[in-house]
Amino acid sequence: MKGDVVNLTRVIAVRLALAAFILSLVALSIYWAGNLQELSDPALFVSMDWAAGASIAGIVLAVLAAASALLAPLFSSRISFWTLLGSVFIIAANMAVLVLASTLRVVTGGIPL
Repeated sequence: MKGDVVNLTRVIAVRLALAAFILSLVALSIYWAGNLQELSDPALFVSMDWAAGASIAGIVLAVLAAASALLAPLFSSRISFWTLLGSVFIIAANMAVLVLASTLRVVTGGIPL
């Protein structure tokens, strides 16, 4: 029974971070499909903002998962290597989507330089 709360927090945070990453990929695919259909710029900007917001949420949740994995020994539980590894990969993937969405926003003229 010891460490159940921190383990549950860790597992939920990893799964929500992965869901946020998938959501950001969906937003990028909506941008791509909208760009092929020549949608208006405000509609494309909404999908880029959606991708960036989901990526930021995924990064925050992955950091929460890594922190709960590292704090597990304080609650009589063990450190989960796979959670730490998964969190690092999820953070990297979300950072890539965030950079891509920001680059697309700048290239399409949404942010003046």
